[in-house]
Amino acid sequence: PNLKTGSINALNAPALAVEALQWGPNLDNVDDQVTGVAVGALVFNSKRINNLNGDLRQILIDTGKLASSALGDAAMNWRRCRHQAFEPAP
Repeated sequence: PNLKTGSINALNAPALAVEALQWGPNLDNVDDQVTGVAVGALVFNSKRINNLNGDLRQILIDTGKLASSALGDAAMNWRRCRHQAFEPAP
């Protein structure tokens, strides 16, 4: 409600959230800075994983490791780029 009444004149939100919550029409300016990297997750309990047949269980585990590694690498690269952006010029 405060966006529609003009009570809020600044906010920091990921573009995905702005679109999902339909805030865009109420905003005058938009920044392209990424403010969030996490969107969701899959959660399994060990009983469900252990009940999968061997090939499916291994695919799930291998894919999870690959996704986790990629996300970790992306987060580290993002942090490194953000840190470099604030370093003093030589």
